[in-house]
This record gives sequence, C-alpha cells and structure tokens, in this order.
Amino acid sequence: MADLPINSNESDRKAALALVAATLFWGFGFTWAKIGGESVNAAMNLPNGAYVGPIFLLAWRFAIASVLWAILFRDARTGWTLASVRRGIILGVFMYLRFRRGAWQRIRLEAEPISQPAIESATVAAS
Repeated sequence: MADLPINSNESDRKAALALVAATLFWGFGFTWAKIGGESVNAAMNLPNGAYVGPIFLLAWRFAIASVLWAILFRDARTGWTLASVRRGIILGVFMYLRFRRGAWQRIRLEAEPISQPAIESATVAAS
C-alpha cells in the first residue's frame, strides 16, 4: 500500500476540528435534550414524560435562532411582498410536517433510553 501524504494544511485541520466539534454537539444533543426536558417538567411540577419540557425547549431554540438570523442577516428582512409571504407560509407548512417527526423524537426522549431516538435519527438521516 502506497504511503499517503499527510496534509498539513491549516484550513484542513480547522475543518476537521469543526467536524469533530459538530459531531460531539450532535451526539450530546440527545442527552442535553433529555436532561433539559426533565428539568423543565420538574420546574413546572409536571410528571416525568410530560410533553411540555421537550416542546418548550424546541420553541426556545427556534425563537433564539430566528432572532439571531434577523440580527446577522439584515438584508433578509427587506423586499418582502405578499407573494413571498405566501410562498413562505407554504414552505413553512411543509417544514412543519417534517418537523413533527423531530418533535415526536424529542418527546420520546422522556419515555425511552437516549440511545433509541439517536440511533433512529442516524439511520433515517442516512437513508
């Protein structure tokens, strides 16, 4: 087998480290979601497995992302027309239909071991 040259390019190293960091955050995300959902339910005096915790965390996640998007991409807020809003609503409906599966996955974190939704997510994303 021929020796492969080791690529010491700095940008390649940064890209590899970013990929490792993203993988770690993705992997730990299920654990954080389960702990966070349980904490929200406990703070609201709800039983374990209640749907409020995971849905509450998802709502905050999307709210924070939308505010950051509006701040970082100011040009995206200009040039709206009624037709573009209509198209956005149609796309939003399709995104919601796809998102329902993700919400269901977060809710299942309360009732199942963490590994089950994580494995399902990995296999569905790969297919």
